Amino acid sequence: MFPQSDNPNHPIILIEAQMQPDAELYYRILNELTTYLRQYQPINPWRVIVLYPKRSIERVVPQFEQIISFCNLSRFYLNELPDRASLGQEILKLIVIPESEAQTKAQNLLQQAQQELSEPLQLENFIELLVEIITRIFPQLSIDEVRRMLELVPFTQTRFYRELRQEGLEQGLEQGLEQGLEQGLEQGLEQGLEQGRQEEARSLVMQLISYRFGEIPSAIQTQVKQLNLEQAESLAKALFDLTSVEDLQSWLEQ
Repeated sequence: MFPQSDNPNHPIILIEAQMQPDAELYYRILNELTTYLRQYQPINPWRVIVLYPKRSIERVVPQFEQIISFCNLSRFYLNELPDRASLGQEILKLIVIPESEAQTKAQNLLQQAQQELSEPLQLENFIELLVEIITRIFPQLSIDEVRRMLELVPFTQTRFYRELRQEGLEQGLEQGLEQGLEQGLEQGLEQGLEQGRQEEARSLVMQLISYRFGEIPSAIQTQVKQLNLEQAESLAKALFDLTSVEDLQSWLEQ
């Protein structure tokens, strides 16, 4: 199941790569999905994706249409995908390419995603799925080793972080110039830049928290707004290791 998200609008996705004929496949998928729903009772919608290397592998059962409807199931035949496929279709191809080509293909997909996906949450989910697939291809590697193999950079080096930081610096410079006209250019610039950096860092953290956890309690918002520059940047780096609002609260209390 992928991804694990607290956002009720994010679908739960079950991906099944079926390389051999299996007459019981769709019954098994139905059973796995209903077991998961009964056990976890998620509020998210769900979707099932089945991948076949070619159409002749598929075995259709009598209740096929009903199963497709309930499971919200889509099928992809990888040999029928176009040579110039979409980003989503290209990551599906990754599942069946030879292991010797997987690393290069994954790195190319990562570069493509960083160029095409403008929303940070979309990019984060794509990277999470990419790492999950590569981990399945190379089961002897840990997740950290896979991330190093893909040359995934720290968040503070991403384009999104740099753009937000630059925006904050520019706001700080503007504030500094305005203050400089009244109190002296040098003092105004220094104070404005510092204030801009702090406001930018806090704004960045609030956006990241919203992307990751959705709406958060006002008490936590107040705590974040009180962070200084160093604390805000530390939280930005730590956010992707936090898995719940409770983890965030514990971090702030520490």
